[in-house]
Amino acid sequence: MTRKLAFLNILLVALLGAAGWQLRERWADARAKQEALLKRTVPAPPPPAVPVVETVKPVEALNYSDVAMKMMFAKDRNPNVVVEVVAPPPEEPVPTFPSVYGVMDIGGPVTVFMSDGTSSNQKGYRPGDKVGPFVLVSATRNDFVFKWKDKTFNKTVAELKPKAAQQPALAATPNSLGLSSASQPTASTSLMPSAEEHNIKLAQGQETMKKDGMIDVGATTRACAPGDTSPAGTVQAGFRKIMRPGLFGQVCFWEPVR
Repeated sequence: MTRKLAFLNILLVALLGAAGWQLRERWADARAKQEALLKRTVPAPPPPAVPVVETVKPVEALNYSDVAMKMMFAKDRNPNVVVEVVAPPPEEPVPTFPSVYGVMDIGGPVTVFMSDGTSSNQKGYRPGDKVGPFVLVSATRNDFVFKWKDKTFNKTVAELKPKAAQQPALAATPNSLGLSSASQPTASTSLMPSAEEHNIKLAQGQETMKKDGMIDVGATTRACAPGDTSPAGTVQAGFRKIMRPGLFGQVCFWEPVR
């Protein structure tokens, strides 16, 4: 009995050894396969075929001109811009220049006897005064400078000589006041007055222009009346009498008292 048990034990040990050896062999084989699988190099697949795409052309404004010319929301769209040129307003004509009847220069500012060019009503003006639409900028015995708006005009006595229709009935300016006539009639005219008629008209003109014992020439100063014997420095009606030597003797005039 003991021998049988011993034999069975030996047989069981042999079976266990054989089973352990088979198990180790299988484990070693599986390990070798695993290592071989991990070390295996897998070739990369070929890249996919990429279709050829046409090159995109750059954007050109010329290719889109029809969009601007045929815009559906603007029927009057036109690439040809029409520039409307507005004609400038016609230049305003220069007004009629004043007519000069005489110039008085007695040592002070020059006084020019003129009408405004629309009538024969004359008045004394000095530089800076407004004569109708013009401004008298400067004046001498023969030359005058007028300004109208932004334009300047140089005129002479001959150019501003009044026409026959503008000649006043009375003498233009009395010579006894130091006035130089700008409208003396020529020898060929039939309207040349005689010396007696001239003196009568001269006296009538002086009486018309006389004011407060002085002759009002329409300027700041006043001329002395013929026969005035008051001494220089006399104050009368707000004016002081001034006597100054001139080319033809003593020049007499009245200036405002300041």
